[in-house]
Amino acid sequence: KNHPWLQGFDWDGLFSHRIRAPFMPSNKENWDVKNSNENWKDDEEMIKTVTLSLRRNSVQNLFSGYYFDITVPALKDIEKLEALKRRKKGEKENDVAHSSHLKTPSTASN
Repeated sequence: KNHPWLQGFDWDGLFSHRIRAPFMPSNKENWDVKNSNENWKDDEEMIKTVTLSLRRNSVQNLFSGYYFDITVPALKDIEKLEALKRRKKGEKENDVAHSSHLKTPSTASN
C-alpha cells in the first residue's frame, strides 16, 4: 500500500466493496498450462537443503533488525471491518431515530 505506484488508491473503498478491484484474473487464467513448465518438478532434497540453510545463524543474522508479524496487518484489516460495521450500524440506528420523528400524512392530522 505504501508503494509510489499505489499512492492515492482508495484502499478503504476496495475493502468496503464500494469499488471493484482494478484487475481480477479469471479462474481459467490461473490454471492455464501455458504458465507451467513440464520439466519443472518439486525437488524435495533441494527444498530440505534450502530450508535447513535458512536456519543457520549466519543467514538469520542477515535479517537482524527486521520484524514481521503476519497478524499485525490482519488485525488492522479486522479493525477496519469492525469500524465499518459499527459505522453502518450507527447509520441504521440514526435512520430509525429520524424516521420515528417524521410524521406521515396519516399521522400529521392526529
